[in-house]
Amino acid sequence: MAEPSRVPSAARTIADAAVEVSARGARVVGAAAGAVGFAAKPVLRLAWRPPLLPERMWPQTQAERLAESGRGRREAADGQVTLVLDGAIPAIADAIIARLDIDAIVNRIDLIGLANKVIDGVDLPAIIRESTGSVTAEVMDDVRSQGERADDFVSGIVDRVLGRSRDEQ
Repeated sequence: MAEPSRVPSAARTIADAAVEVSARGARVVGAAAGAVGFAAKPVLRLAWRPPLLPERMWPQTQAERLAESGRGRREAADGQVTLVLDGAIPAIADAIIARLDIDAIVNRIDLIGLANKVIDGVDLPAIIRESTGSVTAEVMDDVRSQGERADDFVSGIVDRVLGRSRDEQ
């Protein structure tokens, strides 16, 4: 297909006009079919399932059989297309990747700007506050418990010096 800039202006105009005519025609046909379908619904129902024919010969039954057969063929075709694509897509991707100049792509990235955005997105002061806050709390618990043990130790020494027993307290 020729590039759009190389297609003569008249040809583009005719093609665009044909597309618009087709779209308008489709709208008209759709509206007409809706009106006819509403009016003809009882007649179509009778034609779809004629009471004088056995059910196996009804147009509805025949259409359902064709649809089931068509569905089977479509699903088989879908499976075949999937197999072809499953084989072709990795090969195509490998061919594209082989042609890529990774160095050129990396050189187009503003790594400093990217790093600055990442750093700006990290709230380092909050992280430091949280981590030091928990460390400080742990240290204070340790100091308190050591102080309690030291107090008990000193109390024990004073009690022995003064001749007091622990049970008297």
